[in-house]
Amino acid sequence: MGVLDFEKMRSVKAAKIKPGQTVLLRTDFDVPLKENKIVDEFRLKAALPTIKFLFKKKVKIILISHLGRPRGKVEKTLRLNPIAHWLERNLKTKVIKLETAVGPIVNQTVKKLLPGQIILLENLRFYPEEEKNDLNFAKKLTSLSEFFVNEAFAVCHREHASIVGTPKFLPSFAGLRLEKEVKGLKKALKAKKDLLVILGGAKTETKIPVIESLAKLGSVILLGGVVGNTFLAAFLGRERMGGEIIQGKDAKLAEKFLRDLDKPVSFAQIPGKTTKIWLPLDLWVADEKTEPVPTTLVDPYNESIPKDYQVYGLGPKTLKEYAGLISQAKALIWNGPVSRPHPLKTPRSTEELGRVIAKRKVFSIVGGGDTVATLAKESILDKIDLVSTGGGAMLEFLNKGTLPGIEVLEP
Repeated sequence: MGVLDFEKMRSVKAAKIKPGQTVLLRTDFDVPLKENKIVDEFRLKAALPTIKFLFKKKVKIILISHLGRPRGKVEKTLRLNPIAHWLERNLKTKVIKLETAVGPIVNQTVKKLLPGQIILLENLRFYPEEEKNDLNFAKKLTSLSEFFVNEAFAVCHREHASIVGTPKFLPSFAGLRLEKEVKGLKKALKAKKDLLVILGGAKTETKIPVIESLAKLGSVILLGGVVGNTFLAAFLGRERMGGEIIQGKDAKLAEKFLRDLDKPVSFAQIPGKTTKIWLPLDLWVADEKTEPVPTTLVDPYNESIPKDYQVYGLGPKTLKEYAGLISQAKALIWNGPVSRPHPLKTPRSTEELGRVIAKRKVFSIVGGGDTVATLAKESILDKIDLVSTGGGAMLEFLNKGTLPGIEVLEP
């Protein structure tokens, strides 16, 4: 894992921006919408400090972002109009919203901008050139600006034109939030053997490389959610997990990982040379066909989960053990929920684990949309040191120690 020297990462605070100049600001306004209304404002709020910082510089601001996955085609439901209205309300200023991202209309509008004005271009992913990292597209985006600022940590793992192409044409800097996230993750990774990482949710295939990288640091890794169930199936046998859906490819990858460990597997704790990986000790399971969903506590090491039952969350024995491990850590990173979305009477393991972390005096980082959304409902996030805007980007950073969108901001 080659961690970059982020103390030298170019920050927007060090940019020699003069009043009247034009700044191209890549934001991440990829927020959930329902009936054309914004459901979660977290990523929008995260970009405000950098926008306000640039306001004070009396510059012209061009905002660019993507929304959803239109795959290179225009989708009316994914236009950035709701974003423009939200920005106007929260910045208390007019935001000029265009229906395109490049071309004559953009050029004409930008040339008429006055210092302190903001323009929001249309969804970048309406253009296939964005995801293909087309340099001509990147050049068009940058053609009327003097500086580029990246405030989109959540997509810094994507080699897209607006992330890694634009810095080829302009002096480029990290936004305030991006800088904060990178430095926070670096601080946590420095803890090495005193770092505790909780991995939940699904996407086991993307999390196994992260586990391997953290193992080299000697970190403690606690598993839950689908990834925890997948490792349990690999450890105990898939038949022991009842009806829990374990993807065949993920299960094989987990089985291979366990085979490659340098020491024999024992009970729930899996020692490697420099790491300790913990699997759940007990699980709440239920037959989801029954309403309301009744739950049963199962010890997967001594009994099988009944057929057609699903795992809903971590049991009390697991939560107690995990709480003890958390109390010993000097830094903590959490990505992915450890319980399923549920009716009121089913387990709330994610919330319970969040409350444990909130009470501990440990440097903590939480990321991943589902995890953040769940903890936000419980008013736990204000006790977390850093809430990351990116789940996938966080995982790749933990795996590689860098991201393509960050490397281009090096001195």
